[in-house]
Amino acid sequence: SDWGRLDEVATMRVEPISFDLGESLLDVDGKAQVDKFAQLLKNNYPQYRVAVRGHTGAGDEEANLKLSKQRAETVRQYLIAVHGIDPDRVHADG
Repeated sequence: SDWGRLDEVATMRVEPISFDLGESLLDVDGKAQVDKFAQLLKNNYPQYRVAVRGHTGAGDEEANLKLSKQRAETVRQYLIAVHGIDPDRVHADG
């Protein structure tokens, strides 16, 4: 994909985005964090592409990889559906 050929120009760290325990559903605080991030993207970085990287806690490696991918995709979909971010600007990675 085109994403593999892009150069990483910066890393933006945000406050942890929280999810329901063991799930890929954003909780209320998680949605608030993604809302803040979306405003930064729209107002300060309108031309940048963003790779959303999902993370999990300790546990089964295979299950955590699957969950981290689901969480990253949840954030991606939220940015697209709620904030109108162009789908081509956001990539989800576990």
